[in-house]
Amino acid sequence: MITDSTGQHVIESGNLDKNKLKDPEYVTHLISSMTYENDPIEINLPDYGKSYIYYMNSSLMEQIMYYPYIMLTIISVFLLISYLLFSTARKSEQNLVWIGMSKETAISWGHRFPRSWPGWNY
Repeated sequence: MITDSTGQHVIESGNLDKNKLKDPEYVTHLISSMTYENDPIEINLPDYGKSYIYYMNSSLMEQIMYYPYIMLTIISVFLLISYLLFSTARKSEQNLVWIGMSKETAISWGHRFPRSWPGWNY
């Protein structure tokens, strides 16, 4: 939005409702919010002299600011789920190895000890 040196008269605007710009209270509020967000740019226009350009971030810009945080959150969740699945698979494989070793030991003891007992002397 481009205003005159007083900041009250709107010379030109873009992406703003023209009907609302006719209301002086709305313009004052809009200029104060734009000034709070960004400092106005001073320019010299041939027909108007010293003027100010007021601007603010668009809604798309506001959404883009949150995009990296959303992407990091999604990637973090994906990595956490991948780690948990890998850890669970590794523990399951280790448990299967222990089960196989215990079965082998039980079979080995079951075949050897009963045959060797008669040779034992107490």
